[in-house]
Amino acid sequence: MLIRTHDQTITPDHMHDVRSILEVAIARMAAVNATETDIAELRAIIEEMEKPRIRPAEFAAKDAHLHRRIAEASHNALLVVLLDSIRDVMQEIRSRVHRYSGLAEIVNPDHRRIIERLAVHDPEGAAAAMQAHLDHAKAVQRKVLKGKKG
Repeated sequence: MLIRTHDQTITPDHMHDVRSILEVAIARMAAVNATETDIAELRAIIEEMEKPRIRPAEFAAKDAHLHRRIAEASHNALLVVLLDSIRDVMQEIRSRVHRYSGLAEIVNPDHRRIIERLAVHDPEGAAAAMQAHLDHAKAVQRKVLKGKKG
């Protein structure tokens, strides 16, 4: 899958590289700065994502919201702006990947691990959990975009 923007071609691997740079740093900073309110809100989002029979479009929206809320928990407004700057490209990929059967069973435990590392203010653990999550997401993206069903 290729995404054209302006006169550039963006591949899912490009997106993975950028997310690894940006979201791993966001997780690290959020682990330092997250408040109890931030953690409670993140836990509420993941609980919504874990509801049985959640529709793929709703799951995708909540996934995007969770990642943005982690950025907000960093308490660095510029990191939120940077994450928002790739939102449209991420949405294009999410719209295809979130139809993958079994996706929630893969990513929800990842999300829980990230949130738990944030809750105990473990920057390196949060960064590692986010990187593992992004690596899982990349593997699923490759399967989906090659036409394999989950």
